[in-house]
Amino acid sequence: MLTRGALRQVISRRVSSRAVRLNSTAPKAAASAAVPPAAAASSGGGGGGVPFALLALAGAGYVYYDATETTKDLQSQVNELQVSLAGKTNSAFVFIKPHACKGTPGKVEAVLEDSFRNRGIRITGKGQMMAEEIDSKMYIDNHYGAIASKAVKLQPKELNVPDKGKAEFEKMFGESWDSAVAAGKVYNAKDGAAKLGLDSEGLNQKWSQLTRGKDLIKFGGGFYCGKVENIYVMNGFYMSMRAGTLHCSSSFLS
Repeated sequence: MLTRGALRQVISRRVSSRAVRLNSTAPKAAASAAVPPAAAASSGGGGGGVPFALLALAGAGYVYYDATETTKDLQSQVNELQVSLAGKTNSAFVFIKPHACKGTPGKVEAVLEDSFRNRGIRITGKGQMMAEEIDSKMYIDNHYGAIASKAVKLQPKELNVPDKGKAEFEKMFGESWDSAVAAGKVYNAKDGAAKLGLDSEGLNQKWSQLTRGKDLIKFGGGFYCGKVENIYVMNGFYMSMRAGTLHCSSSFLS
């Protein structure tokens, strides 16, 4: 099975081949058309030099027209192939995080572009996205999915904590999950930081001091609850992660 690059090369060679035939055939036909009537007659044309010249000229025009139309048709096939392949091959939106872009502007982007190009990966677009847009449209939160939803999108009462997790919570903290939620002791990371009067880094510092099995429990993948001071916070580490992507613009490739 031909790869995309190989298929494009085959079509390109066909286009070039047609062009070569055009360049070699059209001059010959044009030269025939330029033969003087006398020369045509002396070569056995029987005085029919003028009609022969017109016929040769018409032939040259047809050859040129046919080759041009064929070239256009092949180019159209190449364009259609590119569109078709774009929908049938893998594609990706590459987000370059701000902390990866520190230093010389454009350096990281250039490394990625060269790396993709050397591996036959075509870049169809690139640009920058400002921190304000990333924040307002919650791009980072959508990127981190379930981790972010528990930290900034969902309220504790909306969380689906498994029975095993609820049992471990009660054993660890001495009260049931449902009673803690009902009493307003459980917060997502965003609301928990506000409740404690902390910024994202301040909450992360307190969160990093928690110990799994003592004051930190894992309910599932990307699903943590920790006791910070006198409240329970969901995925308290996330706010610091989020802030790290919002202090400046980010680059992207597609």
